[in-house]
Formats: sequence, C-alpha cells, structure tokens
Amino acid sequence: MAASLTSEWLETNGTGGFSCGTVSGEIRRKWHGLFWIARNPPRERVRLLVGMEEYLRHPKVTMSLTSTWADNQWNPPEGWPMFVTFPFPQWRWELEGGAILHKYIMMPKGSSDTLWVCYGLRRSAVQSSLRLSIRPIISCPSDDIELSTDRYQLASFGGFPLVMSSSTPLEFLRRGDELGPVTLETEKDCEDIHEQTLYTAAELGFEVTAEKPVFLRFGISREIEATEANMIHDQELARRTGLRVDRLPDDYEYLSARLSRAGEQFVVSTSLGRPTVIAGYPWFTDWGRDTMISLPGLCLQANRLGEARDIIRHFLTHLNAGLIPNIFPEGNHPPQYNTVDATLWLVEMAFRCWDVQTIINDKELWSALKAILAGYQDGTHHNIRLGRAGLVIAGNKGAQLTWMDVRIDDEVPTPRHGKPVEIQGLWYNALMLIAGAAREAGEIDHALDWEKQAGRAKRALEKRFPLGDGRGLADVVDRDGKGTRDETTRPNQIIPFALRHNIIPKDLRPEVLRHVYQRLLTPKGLRTLDPEHPDYKPVYKGNLHTRDHAYHQGTVWPWLLAPYVKGIVEEREQVPELAEKVPEIVQHLVWHFENEGCLDSVNEIFDGNTPHRPRGCFAQAWSVSALVETLQALRFLQRNGEPEPEPDWLDEES
Repeated sequence: MAASLTSEWLETNGTGGFSCGTVSGEIRRKWHGLFWIARNPPRERVRLLVGMEEYLRHPKVTMSLTSTWADNQWNPPEGWPMFVTFPFPQWRWELEGGAILHKYIMMPKGSSDTLWVCYGLRRSAVQSSLRLSIRPIISCPSDDIELSTDRYQLASFGGFPLVMSSSTPLEFLRRGDELGPVTLETEKDCEDIHEQTLYTAAELGFEVTAEKPVFLRFGISREIEATEANMIHDQELARRTGLRVDRLPDDYEYLSARLSRAGEQFVVSTSLGRPTVIAGYPWFTDWGRDTMISLPGLCLQANRLGEARDIIRHFLTHLNAGLIPNIFPEGNHPPQYNTVDATLWLVEMAFRCWDVQTIINDKELWSALKAILAGYQDGTHHNIRLGRAGLVIAGNKGAQLTWMDVRIDDEVPTPRHGKPVEIQGLWYNALMLIAGAAREAGEIDHALDWEKQAGRAKRALEKRFPLGDGRGLADVVDRDGKGTRDETTRPNQIIPFALRHNIIPKDLRPEVLRHVYQRLLTPKGLRTLDPEHPDYKPVYKGNLHTRDHAYHQGTVWPWLLAPYVKGIVEEREQVPELAEKVPEIVQHLVWHFENEGCLDSVNEIFDGNTPHRPRGCFAQAWSVSALVETLQALRFLQRNGEPEPEPDWLDEES
C-alpha cells in the first residue's frame, strides 16, 4: 500500500514507451502521462494521454476515484484507494456493502503502441454492478472527436491519432472542456515552467459487472480491439510472475520478481530490434556509461544473459577510435563519444558475459576489445590518451568526460580533466583482463606488453594518488597537465572495487573504505562531496542552473553503493566494523524501493542532507542495479564468503 497518494508508479513497454503518474492521479510533473510512445524507439517520445479523471456514479451521488482539478487546485479523491505495483500498477477501492472495485494498467512487453486499463468488480451481497465514468485528460483541444458505441478517436498529435476502444458499450455523457492552467507541483519546486493547460477529451460512461471486467485499450491505430484483453493479460501476468533475480538473502527473497521487473523496465529494443538500456525514466534515453554500469543488476543476475550480450554487441557496432558512444541524440544526429569511461566499463562487462575462451574464439569480439586498448594507447576523441607514466589522461579544460559530467554553457562545475582516479582503475582492469585473454590465445607478446603497461599504471597510482593521514586517494592528478592534485574527498576512489582487478594497493583499501564511510556515506547512497567542503550543496532544488551546480557537489547517488558495499565485503576481515553496517545500508535502500518516490524503483539521486529527499529521475537503471548488487553482496556476507554454484542460465550457449 502506498504511504502517500503523491507517490509515483511506472509501467513500460520495452520500446521506450511508458505510463507513469501519482497514485492519486494528481498530475505533478510535465512528464506524468498515462500513455507515452516512442516514435523512433527508444527515442522521440510523444505523450498521447496525460491522465484520467474517474468517477463512481450512484443514482443520486457521484464520487471521485482519482484526484480532480477544480477551483485552481488538485482535489484528492473522495474514494481513497489501496495501491500495489506488481505485477501491474493496481488500485483497489473498498465500497459500501463489501463491494471491491479494482483497476490495473498494463503495457505488454514489446507492444509499442498500446495501453490497457482494466476495471473489475468483486461481487458483494448487495451489489453486482457499478456505473463508472472517465474523463481522459489530453494536452490539446479535442474538437474533432469521432464517436461510436465502442470506439473513439479522442485526439491527434502530429499525425498520431489517440484511439480508445472498449470491451463494453460506452455512453457518451458530454464533450470535453478546458481544465485551465494546471499547476505542476514538482516542476514548481524545480522553478521550471509549472503550469500547463490541459483538456478533457470527453466524459464516457460504462457499467462494470462482477461477471465481466471492462477493458479499455488506447492506441494509435484505428484497427484495435479490446476483446483479446483477457488472453493478453494472462500471458503478461504469467511472464511477470515468472521473473526472478538470483542470489538474494533469504529475508529479501520476496522481492525477487519485483526486482526483476524493475530492472526489465529499462531494457528496451531500438527501432532496428537491437537491445539497449534506458538510463532513467522519464526523460533519459540510452547512455553508454549508464548501460554498462547497469548490466550486472538488470541482466546478469536476472536471467537475461542473452540480452546483456546483445547489448554489448550493439554498442560495439558503434565503436569509433576505441570508444563506444556515450549518447545517442534525439533525431538523426550521430552518436556522441564524450566519455572516457563507458568503453572501459564495457570491457569489464564483456568478461562477465563470456568466458575467456569464448571471447578469443569470437574474432569480431576479440578484435574489438584489442581495438579499445589501441584507441587509448594511440589517442582518441576529446584528447583521451595515455600519458608517459602509463596513466590515462582525460580531455582538456572545459571537457566533461567522466560520470561527473555536468556542463553549463562553457562552465564545468566539477572539472576532472587530467588523470581521474577511477579512470586509472578502469584502464588497469581492462589491461589485465585483455592481457589474460591474450595469454590464453597464445598472443604472448601482446600479453607481456599489456601486463607491463598495467604494472606501470599501478606503480604510478601508488606513487601519485595516496593522500596519507587516513584520507584515501586524490580524486584527480595532473589537473591542466601541470601536476596539480585535486585532494577533494569524493566517492570516485571506491569505483575500482567494482572491477575484477582492483588497482588500489591492498594495504590502502581499508583506509579508502573507512574514509568514504566517515565523510560520504548516507542511508541512500554516497555523497559526491565532503559536507565540510566550501562548495558542498546540501539540497538539489531550484532552477536548472542551481540544480546542475549541486548535481555532483554533495548530491547523493545510490549507484555508488554497489562498488562500495562490494569493497566492504571483499575487505570484511580488515574492516569488520563496516561489514556490520552492510545489512543496515541494504535495508535503507530496500525501504526506499518499497515506500518512497517511484514505488518499486530507485531514484537517480537524493539530497545530500537529511532527510535525503528523492530527486532527479524517479526511476534510474544503475540505481536499481545497485540495489540488486548490494542485496547479493549481503547474501555473500551472510554466507561467510562460501562460494555458490553458477545459476543454470549461465550454461546457455554463447
């Protein structure tokens, strides 16, 4: 049950389209909408249906089931619902006489242009049918509405008609009207344009009986029928309830299917049928960095190994001078390669998805991995290159190539040009992985060269990055190429703990973990800046300029918990006091997943200061992945590091 009627929910279709809103039906964001489609999956999204006012109509009284806009404000529903998120977003109203009305929303996987809304009634002693009416809310006038007994064209958006059909006869009650400028409270909090003129398409009435539920289908085609809804529902229900995430602690096994569904929402198909990962809902599309970091929790531990492999191959088709894209822009613009880390994350994920022998036997994959190393060695886009000491140099002043990548006009609030600490960890890991594979392939000269480079990088990091006095590692060295060292306490030093080969010297790892715990850990993730730093921003709010300045200056990111908790578990004998905290860390994130923000998902970011309010995208791929990974780390800790057999799905053919 939702703790608040302003909590949000999300339903997706696997092609970039989605449905989202608040539990109450109040429209608080410009992104809230019951029916979004992706014209060029997963990009170019169009909102066809904003929301829906719903009413229970007795002979003498009408009761609102959702929030309604009247007198320049949102009015809460008169009938307050119970709400659950799985296997579909579902509402339930307990009515007089014991009758229970329920509703769910469904977007079947792979169905790019269909939204289902179903109403059902549980029979009571005194009531076997109910009369309902709906008022679909749209963002433009609907003067050209086309009417029939079971099908309505409600509106048209740039050549896309919004068509609704019903499994039961519909009664036209009245035409739509203008709701007026509607206040969007979340946008108001962001000091963005927070008023939007909305309209109702029409008011339509229908009867729900205990014997036969009512299915409404919204789509962009006139040839749509609601009669097949029961079959589609049963198939989708069986599919979702069969989902699972492996290796959860016993106390959290009940979350298995829900976590798997939460992760599945981000794995989508492009217009060419290739899989990719939406970085976050409602406004992100697919980003290279986010995709690679998210694969463990979304795919590798959720029986989607084949999809993970296809995603890696998809990104490798865009390999350019040793880099994969960071962003695929809207429209027909070429990919952008402004990332120094995404490609190195891909190397890590490739070695998680395939065994070494398979990699070297796959000529295309093996050649691509070696081309990645060559790109960094020879120099590539954005002045990414290998320095004399064997460390990777990332860009110039004004570039934003790491995950702390905000840029405001010509200003970079968190400049990290030079040699960032996590990039050295990713580079060292890639060298070690590919060198090991080269040995297996009999390419000894290459293996020796890459191992030598890895050794140089490790020695250079050991010499240049440690700060001493228990302060962990510097964030960046050689700022501006002048040898300047950025000693700011940031969480990037824990990222190497996520990798197969950790560049951080063994004797320094406990110090790094303890320092991050003392300065950056919160119940929702890691702060991006020490609160005692003069640039620390405790709250992420205000206009876009203000928010961008806070984005990596103290704002909390939950995705960072995955490498941090993994590091604690690996070093548990050296940091037993931190190992004791892991159950509490996990519990806080699970509580958020179940009770706060977008229910059954994890927000992109949180405020740096208590109460750490959820901010940013309400559903973020790498945040959900981090929850899965931290839960699995907890299970490993509870089993005292006892190895487990590989899941059956890892035995799939490559």
